[in-house]
Amino acid sequence: MKISWQVTGIRKDAFAEANRIQVEVDKPDVERGKYLHPEAYELGEEYDIHYEQLKRMEEVHEKSSRKMEQR
Repeated sequence: MKISWQVTGIRKDAFAEANRIQVEVDKPDVERGKYLHPEAYELGEEYDIHYEQLKRMEEVHEKSSRKMEQR
């Protein structure tokens, strides 16, 4: 037999009252349909939430590398 306990509560101190955590936050429109781990859903890397940013960084790196090779 396995027994588990979960204790919950609501903080009432001044900091907690002033800085409540949102239970659920909607994604920005630009992130909808994107995943932190698309491979878990058997989706390609283009569904990664950071895909566009990573591609831009790769392009910058390639341009920088080509400039270094030309010197």
